[in-house]
Amino acid sequence: MTSRFAYAAAIAAFIVGVRWGTGAAGGSDSSCYMNEARLFSRFTTHIEQPLAASAPWPRAAWTFTPAGHLPSPSRADAIVPMCPPGLPILMAVARWIHADLLVVPLLGALAVWLTFVLGRRIDSPLTGAASAVLLACSPIFLYQIVQPMTDVPAAAWWVLVAVLAIDTQGRSRQSTQNPQNPQSKQISVSSARSAFDVRTAAAGLAASMAILTRPNLLPLAIVVAIYLARLKPSSYDRSRRARALERVKESRTTQKPRNPQRKMLEVFLRVLRVLRSTSYFFTRSLAERPAASFCAGLIPGMVVLALLNWRMYGSPFASGYGSAADLFQLTNAAPNLERYVRWLWQTHTPILALALVAPFLVPRRAEAWLALALAVATIALYLPYRVFDDWWYIRFLLPAIPFLIVLSVATVARIADASNRNARQDRRAHSPSAISASSAVALGVMAAVLGPWWVYTARERHAFDLRDWERHFVDAGRFARDKLPSNAAVLTVKHSGSVHYYSQRPTVAWDTLDPSSLDRTLEFLRDRGLVPMLLLDTEEEPSFRTKFGGSSAIGRLDWPPMARVARTLRVYDPADRARYWSKSPGR
Repeated sequence: MTSRFAYAAAIAAFIVGVRWGTGAAGGSDSSCYMNEARLFSRFTTHIEQPLAASAPWPRAAWTFTPAGHLPSPSRADAIVPMCPPGLPILMAVARWIHADLLVVPLLGALAVWLTFVLGRRIDSPLTGAASAVLLACSPIFLYQIVQPMTDVPAAAWWVLVAVLAIDTQGRSRQSTQNPQNPQSKQISVSSARSAFDVRTAAAGLAASMAILTRPNLLPLAIVVAIYLARLKPSSYDRSRRARALERVKESRTTQKPRNPQRKMLEVFLRVLRVLRSTSYFFTRSLAERPAASFCAGLIPGMVVLALLNWRMYGSPFASGYGSAADLFQLTNAAPNLERYVRWLWQTHTPILALALVAPFLVPRRAEAWLALALAVATIALYLPYRVFDDWWYIRFLLPAIPFLIVLSVATVARIADASNRNARQDRRAHSPSAISASSAVALGVMAAVLGPWWVYTARERHAFDLRDWERHFVDAGRFARDKLPSNAAVLTVKHSGSVHYYSQRPTVAWDTLDPSSLDRTLEFLRDRGLVPMLLLDTEEEPSFRTKFGGSSAIGRLDWPPMARVARTLRVYDPADRARYWSKSPGR
């Protein structure tokens, strides 16, 4: 019954992501991810930009680089996206069936369902159901599931990692039951293989995708590895491993064949025996060491990330965002902590603070400690990061939100349960994860009160308005594609990412130019057969006039625009100015 609530919450999250999804290559983040996905779908990593190599002014490469991108460090005539590759890889695959904009809503639905599974593993099915409903109502979750960005996917991957790791612990416990029973030994072997070989490797692969999506959260994998290192195999598996080792030794010391005519065949068979025994020894070694199996699953993601970094940024350890010293400062920790606590308090109420006491109350304390450690580690990793002033930057903490919700809900359930003596006795008599009627009522009230309040908060903070707000990015890009000449070069800053994505016209970031170089830039573009166009938001026009108006007549923007796009965009053709003033009286 409780799973139906989780299914409904997951479906609702998917519907929200599709119905209110922006679908826009808008700001620097979303345009970067969508441009990178298109590149990957074409099996390339660079965008050709020959203008950057021939422009005569300093740092010309940045002039022709749209938002969310940077000049290639290895090629003067190319630019590359600056964002991590995890989400673009999935979107690139989905592009082949025209479903790239469904990736984030699908991963959001997966995150909601996995939150239910996590709550069920840590405490009870009812805890899982209430947690899934609350995650689907979370203001920051709703704010991000409608945007093609990595916050929701990163949360989904790390919850999947935790669920698989916790499931491994549960299977490990089952595999050690009844060790004296021969039939139980066979079950033990099967369970151990299934638990250690499949689940820990799957957890590692999920962590690979999580790291590809958010590389700076790599330390979370260390938390999971430490948790898995606590697991121990059954004695029966240890004896099988010892016998496998003996077979390897025996196969290596086998006598040489006496018949020379059969020597090649015997050598071949001996090699097969060695390979078989070594393979068995290796796989069982990983099976008996779940942390090692988990780390083996990390290898594909780490290799792909290193290769792409080397290809795009010139080094396996480079990043499109710059060096860690530029991004992280210890002096940022205090202001970020104050902001994150205040924003979480304002948007989610203080209920999330109950997560801190959950490991002392829930029956599966080791699993609760893992969830809390992952949440705390996520927050700690972002404390030294850059300081921002908008509430929605708690999106960085979204991978921690499912864990905090599950632990908070479990705490409420156990507090309500502890108030009922009969429920405590019934739980001890039947199952430590059983939940009383008082707990069910408490969780029902919690979901019924917090859920609508969180949705209301999301609405007040414009989670459902983003589709309309981001529409001007799509309009600008499509106007450049459909209405401007095919050889147009668009001078724009705010809309450079969207213009590049939708029209694939070259963009010129006018904010990188010297105040006296506007006319020279326009002449440079015309000499190469391009038609320069100005695409400006109304809020950008004062800055444009201030920067270029004193040294260029074009910089004054004193002629009518050739077109108005949406409500705030204006498109100017510099060639229209001379025609306009030549027809004006008294000029």
